[in-house]
Amino acid sequence: MHRTDLADLSIQSLELGKPLAGDAVSLVVKGHAHLRSLQDATAYVVARRTGGDGDYEINLHFDPARMDAILKLQEPANGPLENLVKVPGLGALSVIARLNGPRNAEQLQLSVDAGPLRARAHGTLDLVHSAANLDYSLTAPAMTPYAGLAWESVELNGRFHGPFTTPTADGRLLITALRVPGGQPLVWVAALECALIAAMLVLLLTLRLDSETASGTLVTTLFGVAAMGVQSAMVRLFMRDVPSTNVMTTNTTQLAVDVTLVLLSLGRQPAGEADARQDRAARERCRCYWPPMAGFVLGTAIGALCFQFVGKAALGVGLGDFGLAIRRDTGAHGAFFFADAGSGSKIGEMSTMLFRALFPGNNQEEHLVSFIVFPGSRLSPIADNPRPTLLRLLSDLSNTSNVGTMIDIMASGTRRPLKNVNKHACITIPTDARINDKKVQSLVIRGNR
Repeated sequence: MHRTDLADLSIQSLELGKPLAGDAVSLVVKGHAHLRSLQDATAYVVARRTGGDGDYEINLHFDPARMDAILKLQEPANGPLENLVKVPGLGALSVIARLNGPRNAEQLQLSVDAGPLRARAHGTLDLVHSAANLDYSLTAPAMTPYAGLAWESVELNGRFHGPFTTPTADGRLLITALRVPGGQPLVWVAALECALIAAMLVLLLTLRLDSETASGTLVTTLFGVAAMGVQSAMVRLFMRDVPSTNVMTTNTTQLAVDVTLVLLSLGRQPAGEADARQDRAARERCRCYWPPMAGFVLGTAIGALCFQFVGKAALGVGLGDFGLAIRRDTGAHGAFFFADAGSGSKIGEMSTMLFRALFPGNNQEEHLVSFIVFPGSRLSPIADNPRPTLLRLLSDLSNTSNVGTMIDIMASGTRRPLKNVNKHACITIPTDARINDKKVQSLVIRGNR
C-alpha cells in the first residue's frame, strides 16, 4: 500500500450531473486519512447531500492488534448510487457495515436494505488464522429492479464456518418465478456456468493439487475452462447489445477511443451532422461501457484485499510464518521467518544472517537448500522469534507415528493432539552432506515431548 497522509479534506460543493447521478446532486465532503499499511491506517471521509437526504461515510482505524471500521451509505429512492449501478427500481438504499475487535476475533455486522430487499450477515473473523464463523441471509418480496428482471420472492439463508481454505459451508436459496432479460435460455446458460464454477470450487477444496500435471489439477482446470467457454457463448448469444463482460481488452479499447472523442468534442461545434452523430454515439457508449469497467477495477481491488487476508493462507505460507533452512551438501541450517514473497517469477530475498549461516565461505553457487515452512505459525503481532515455535513444532513432528499427522502439523503450523505417539519416531531429510569428511545420506531430526 502506498503511503498517504491527508491532513484535511474539505470540498464545499461537489456537483454530480444528471448523466452520472440521474438528478443533479450537490455534496459536501470532509475527511482526513493516514494510510501506511493494513496494520497502520486511519481514515474518516463523509459526504453529505445538500438540499436532500443522502449520507455516505467511512471511518476506519487499523493497527497491528485490531481492525475497526464502519461504512454507512444512506440515500432515498432514485439516488445517485441507484443510478450508478443502473437499477432504477431498487428503492431507498441503506448499507451499514461494521468491523471491530482484535484481529483474531473481529466482529462483523452487515445490513443492506434496498427498497423491500433485506440482506444481513453477522459473525466473527479470525484474520490471524484465516478463519470465519458467519451467518448470512437475504429476503425480498416481489420486485422488478429493472426492465426484464423480476421475481415473486427470494429467500437465502446460510452459514460459513472454519478456515478460509477448508471451510464448512451450507446454504439454501429459493427464488420464485424468476424472470431475466433474454428469457428462459439465458437462465439455463447462467445456471450451467454457476454449476461449473461450483464444481471447480469443490474440486479445489477436496482434491490434492500436488503439481501442474497432476490429474486433480487437470480436471479442476478443465471445469474452469468450461465455465469460461459458457460465459463467452452467453455473451455472444444473449448479450449482444451490452458491453462484453468477459474480455476487458475490448471494453478498455472502446472506452479509451470514446473518451478521446468526447474530450475532442468539448468546446467545439460539430462540423456537420455526421460529426454530431459521432459525438452522440461516443457519449452513449461511454455511458454504457463505464459500469463493467468500474466493476472490473472494483473486482481487482477486492481481489487484492482478499489476497492480503485469504490468498496467502490459501497459498500455504503467510508473512511472519516460521521455518528451517537446511543446506543439503553440508547440513548447515538456520531458522527464519517468512518476510519477503518476491514478485512475478522472482523469489524473495534471504536475510543476510541466514545466508551467512548457510554459506560461510566464498563458494556460494549451485548449492541446494531445503526449506521447511509451517503455515500459520507466525506470532501476533508478527515478530522475529522463531526458536520457541520451531522447537515445539519439530518436537511434534518427531513424535508423529504416521504421515497424516505429520502433514497436519506442517500444514497448520499449530500444535495438535498427537495420538499413538511414538517416542522413537524421527524425521529424515535426504541430503548430500559431508560432515567431517564423511558422506551423510540424510539428516535426522529427533525430539521428545
